[in-house]
Amino acid sequence: MTDVTALRLQLRRAGFHPIPVEGKAPPMKGWSQKFDTSEDEIRLWPRSWHLAVSTGVLAKFAPGLDIDIMDEEAADAVEALAREHFEEHGDIHVRFGKWPKRLVILRTDEPFLKLARVFVAPDGSEHKIEVLGDGQQYVVAGVHVQTGQPYRWQGGELETITRDSLPYVRRENMERLLDAATKLLVEEHGFILQSATQAANGGGPHEAGKEPQAAPDLIAAALAVIPNIADWDQWNAVGMATWRATGGSGEGLAAFDAWSRKSPKYDARITAEKWAAFFKSPPTHIGAGTIFHLADQASPTWRQEFETSKSSGQHQTASTGNIELVCVSEVELKAVDWLWSNHLARGKVTLLAGDSGLAKSLMTTDFAARISKGGEWLDGDEAPIGNVVILSSEDAINDTIKPRLEAAGADQRRIFCLARVKTPKGASRMFSLQTDLQQLGEKIRAISNVVLVIIDPVTSYMGSQIDSHHTVEVRAVLEPVGRFAEEFNACVLGISHSPKAPQAKALNAVVGSGAFVHAPRLVFLAIEDPEAPGRNLLLAAKNNLGKKAEGLGYHILDDRFVGPGDSIRSVYIEWDNLPVCMTADEALAAHAEKRKGSSALGEAENFLRERIGASGVSSKDIHDEAEALGISERTLKRARKKLGVKASKDSYAEGWRLFLDKQAHGWRDRAGGKDP
Repeated sequence: MTDVTALRLQLRRAGFHPIPVEGKAPPMKGWSQKFDTSEDEIRLWPRSWHLAVSTGVLAKFAPGLDIDIMDEEAADAVEALAREHFEEHGDIHVRFGKWPKRLVILRTDEPFLKLARVFVAPDGSEHKIEVLGDGQQYVVAGVHVQTGQPYRWQGGELETITRDSLPYVRRENMERLLDAATKLLVEEHGFILQSATQAANGGGPHEAGKEPQAAPDLIAAALAVIPNIADWDQWNAVGMATWRATGGSGEGLAAFDAWSRKSPKYDARITAEKWAAFFKSPPTHIGAGTIFHLADQASPTWRQEFETSKSSGQHQTASTGNIELVCVSEVELKAVDWLWSNHLARGKVTLLAGDSGLAKSLMTTDFAARISKGGEWLDGDEAPIGNVVILSSEDAINDTIKPRLEAAGADQRRIFCLARVKTPKGASRMFSLQTDLQQLGEKIRAISNVVLVIIDPVTSYMGSQIDSHHTVEVRAVLEPVGRFAEEFNACVLGISHSPKAPQAKALNAVVGSGAFVHAPRLVFLAIEDPEAPGRNLLLAAKNNLGKKAEGLGYHILDDRFVGPGDSIRSVYIEWDNLPVCMTADEALAAHAEKRKGSSALGEAENFLRERIGASGVSSKDIHDEAEALGISERTLKRARKKLGVKASKDSYAEGWRLFLDKQAHGWRDRAGGKDP
């Protein structure tokens, strides 16, 4: 059995559908339907198609995100975006052929057709992002027809990848990613979107009607005549139809909520969660046609009545309240009420984001301690005395939060932590910003003088059925938080994480939807100082209320002891007074430059290790292959120097050959532990 046959058998056992490929195309007829191939048939492929030495995988149940972009920075950015969207749902494996193009392999049980975006770069070149789906395949092993080099995998060897370990996606997930990638390429890299292809998946004129969408006021009028019989299936179907008919708009939610109120089983929280769930799995077989059909059955004259009321100006949409306007001349001027100038404001939301390990939560206990005792802020501002409420899903109160507060010298009588949310049956559940803000407000009112509410991290309390990458869903949760801060005249400080993928802009360095950055009035980043190892920085990324605050430096120390007999060691923040002379964008750019240099150099080193054997290798061949792989001349020279690669030739006609210098100290380690 050949190595290629063994690989194909392994792919089949790992849940994939392999096919033989010659160059980039399968030679067999009907290849797109080869889902029931037996192992015996696979063993016969080398005889039937002996030139098909490459191996492909059918994309129907293993779609591939094909980043067909020759701009290295843009390709890296799209891959980073894909990691941000999918990394938490499975293992990311990336195939490289002709650098910097790449493909990310995914999985689904809900097949969809190809999706694509075509772009024109600032230099006039054409680039594409495609999602390869049902009816397509992509090469996973073999030799690339243009570079003459084997395909390479990042994230694990091909033989170790199983389909079940990959991120699960649906068509709507990929459409959202393509929309986000389009925004990224257009805004950050100057690309122009030339065309977009989105294959329809399921659905048809039955049930939904030829036009599944309709005007929200018409949908609201139809729902007004449809009886609500308190049947879950009917309620769910009407919700799906309304969502698709109105595109998931706020007007659609208002109409669905008004119709749901007709039932004695009505629950505002469940209704809102159901609506949010449709964003995750959008309905495709139901829409305005269903609503109109039910309305026609309930009241055959409803359309006539709607048109009559509309023409007479009497028609009202399904609004849940009355619009009020105020004349600006009647509004009393009010200054921003700062807890800490240009950092924390009463009645406003501030967000603090950063990578794990940069003491974001520890920083909040430092803030809480200063407020609890009316201490001094780092820039000399005086902190007002007030009470603080902490919601923390990651840190225990007894062994983490309390020791940190004590180490910071807090007046612990002024600090209150969320212990739990108890259900009517006595069980505990997670606090939800969707449903529990009112109760939290009642507690705050009872405590009185609460000036700071810390939510750590804010993503833990978004509530169920919320897609943290979907702007509409996130805004629906965060906007009430802003109103909550205003109503109780407290600063809400939310904590968040940075995406796993590196970012070039500070406003992109917050995980999830852009709404996490847009809704707060101030945003700060905790980031390692790129110029001083061990030092960290607190940098302003956004301030809609004034000028951005100057950056601050800090260290994380653990030499304070608290508790009975000073028996408990606790960490704390030590702020320094050294000037910070860089912005958040500049700090991120400095880190990106370091990573880029390190990554490119490492790739060049690995390339040289693989190609330089016992007899050496042609210098010209090495440079030609490196160029095909996108390795620059400068980076190749740096890698040669680091590995101790020497050049020599026996005669003028033979040309230069490259060897590892065995006389240099540590040459075996530089060769990867092998004797070349």
